[in-house]
Amino acid sequence: MIFDAATLASLRKTQEDHMQDVCMIYRLESRTKNSRGEAVKSFDKGTESICGVNLSPEASNSSGSYTMSQINVILRLPHGTEVKPGDEIEITKRYGEAITAQRYEVDRFTDVGPSGGRAYLKVRTIA
Repeated sequence: MIFDAATLASLRKTQEDHMQDVCMIYRLESRTKNSRGEAVKSFDKGTESICGVNLSPEASNSSGSYTMSQINVILRLPHGTEVKPGDEIEITKRYGEAITAQRYEVDRFTDVGPSGGRAYLKVRTIA
């Protein structure tokens, strides 16, 4: 489906107006190993963005039973905000209120639509 510029702008504005949460996006810059062979990641200083947090993980139905995936959060992001697997995202505000931040790792590439994108996150594990 093709939208004209005014319709696209309206769709994006509506989507962003409903993103009541705030997150910090940390892009993965490098992966190295320390002297003990442990993985060490380094990230950029982070970029603040509005977002929409859905804490309901995905579920899939296989053979009549539901299996929960490893995904802890589905995050809506404004159009043009890109994240990649390995990047980390810290949710800092829910519904405009500051919260104790929880950091997540981007598990899969973002689904991109005409009005925004979705990132699939899992709780960051300390290796």
